[in-house]
Amino acid sequence: VSGAIPSIPVDLSNAVVSLIFREYKYEGDWSTELIVINYQGGLRSYAINRDGEYKLCHEFVFSEHYPRGVSAAVYHHTHSLLLLGGCADLDATDPAEKNVNAAMQQGITAWRVLSGVPYYKLVTDYEQDLLMGQKKGILKRLRQLYPSWQTAVQEGIYKLKISTDGDQMAAVHYSGAYSMWDLPSLRLRHYWPLEQQPDYDMVNEEIAENPKKRKVMKEHLTAFNLVDSNWWSNEAVILARGNG
Repeated sequence: VSGAIPSIPVDLSNAVVSLIFREYKYEGDWSTELIVINYQGGLRSYAINRDGEYKLCHEFVFSEHYPRGVSAAVYHHTHSLLLLGGCADLDATDPAEKNVNAAMQQGITAWRVLSGVPYYKLVTDYEQDLLMGQKKGILKRLRQLYPSWQTAVQEGIYKLKISTDGDQMAAVHYSGAYSMWDLPSLRLRHYWPLEQQPDYDMVNEEIAENPKKRKVMKEHLTAFNLVDSNWWSNEAVILARGNG
């Protein structure tokens, strides 16, 4: 109908967060594997051949580790690692002060891709397994006592980008922070809160010269947050912000 306002879907959790192509090495004439991950944390793997035919291979869900969903996913072909980002499900601490479990505290996990069931295995060490086991027990008891209880949203990851040489990964955080991680160890290399990033509060001259527009910009502080990032080279990155 002319002039009608289009309906806007409310639930976008089934929208695709990442499409990942891998070489298919298992059986038949299938040449490529397509991994589809949605924001809800669901994964589907499809085998594809050169004629465009496809079949569903397996499904997986990451909701146990990402109850609020997955917001970023990249694949490291050399190490066969699936790297995910989302809301941190652990008590976040300043990663500059403590490297142990820093990636998981910030919402980053690494998953080894397997050839059979369960298909994906979380990469952890003994301390992480112990901590996660204790945490699951506490959360289970709290949910039994308080069915409507929800943990407070803390830090999380919005974007992940692997460097061209595959040795580093850059992460954009919900808070506006920016971090660099070594691969495949996921050791923290650098961490910059929003206020420590160069020219984070730069404003377009057209806006700066207009008091009304500048006032609106100040009222929307999240406009200074990073919305995307990519690698220019192995030594330089591109940062894009909501303020343009």
